[in-house]
Amino acid sequence: MADACQLDCGLQRPRCILWRGVGVRLTAPFKRVGGYLDARIGRGTFATFPARTPLLGWPLDHMFVTPDFKVRDLAVLEDVGSDHLPIHSRLCLTGKPGTNGRPEPVSNEDRKDVKEVLQDYREERRDR
Repeated sequence: MADACQLDCGLQRPRCILWRGVGVRLTAPFKRVGGYLDARIGRGTFATFPARTPLLGWPLDHMFVTPDFKVRDLAVLEDVGSDHLPIHSRLCLTGKPGTNGRPEPVSNEDRKDVKEVLQDYREERRDR
């Protein structure tokens, strides 16, 4: 799922999220509702799955950042034995909105999608 990297440096909002193996249905509303930017935009497609056939791969893994981060570089690394290729990035926490762009506005459809995803998650957890 998601590994959240939070910095405790007096700033409450800055975050980067590494999200493994999640489809577009979840990522689009997640970005808008959370105010995140896709670190890959303007840098390439970054096919990470499947690791064994990178020429046929697709960008299944994501990296999202708040506008407080400036993405210095982003790269897909060599196979380390997982079914996904690792992602490496250098980020600079500026504490102010950077040049990465602005998050997309949140729509009512986004809010509805997020509620549905959360409800599905709660039901799945309850049924275990």
